[in-house]
Amino acid sequence: MQSQKIAIIGAGAMGTLFGTHLLEAGKDVIFYDAWEPLVKERQQNPVATLKYSDHSKEVKVQIKLLDKTHQDPVDIIIFFVKSSLTKSTIELASQANLIKESTILLTCQGGFENPEFISKYIKPANILVGCTTSYCKAFGMMQISNFDIQATTVWPYKGEPTAHTQSAVQLMSSLKLDMTPKAVADIWKMQLYYTSNIAVSAITKKSFGDAFKLPEGELILNNLADECAKIAKLEGVDTTHFNSEVARKAVKDLAVDCAEHFGSMCADLNAKRVTEIDGTAGALLRKAKQYKVELPFTEAVWALVRVMEQ
Repeated sequence: MQSQKIAIIGAGAMGTLFGTHLLEAGKDVIFYDAWEPLVKERQQNPVATLKYSDHSKEVKVQIKLLDKTHQDPVDIIIFFVKSSLTKSTIELASQANLIKESTILLTCQGGFENPEFISKYIKPANILVGCTTSYCKAFGMMQISNFDIQATTVWPYKGEPTAHTQSAVQLMSSLKLDMTPKAVADIWKMQLYYTSNIAVSAITKKSFGDAFKLPEGELILNNLADECAKIAKLEGVDTTHFNSEVARKAVKDLAVDCAEHFGSMCADLNAKRVTEIDGTAGALLRKAKQYKVELPFTEAVWALVRVMEQ
């Protein structure tokens, strides 16, 4: 039986983490990235580096530039790109012939609209939307430290799991994937972090913990949580799993558990990179417009970060 081909699109830190663990489990994996310097460097020295507390390990990798050059289609795509690049990247993947009728795609991205964009090229039933608690830190191109594979909840973008998607999840068992409807609520919590703790930290330059400790900070974060829960309810998300109370607790828990963290948005602004704000808070505002409701706190946070991006 021919082995299933897996493509990791986006060879950053998380792509490296997932891809190397699949390689270590004996899977057929190839990395694709649209950033030429990364691809050139790793083609010259085709290894990813995993740095443990007491030693480092090199894992042989194969990486190609993601462009319009035709490639062999793959069975599974794991998608790790910024939400601002989703449209252009999935279009490139299609032009490169990576996608076939049966291709399954797993996305654990931040951003509410990614599955919608991806579904223009991949069947909605074959798109698995996930929320991962796995983590790592990059210290170079395809070089990671402080990493661990932890649970990732996943659920189809549309409909119920099929034998085809369940088989894909089983194939990627080394990633600790859990096919569960709870993933929907987990995904909303993940998106909430971007529109609340992460965005407020980026604006105030305060850590999650320091921002929440201030009465004004807690007020803003709780209102952002309420607004996110309001849209989730309008979108039909099960309120037993995600509601204002759950959202407020999630925001507080992140501030306590990751008190010293500032979040990726702060790092992006410092590096003068585009942030995830439009794919998260901006997407919430677009949904709010459809439902004719106002999200004043979300709109203020979105506008401030957008100004800071310029």
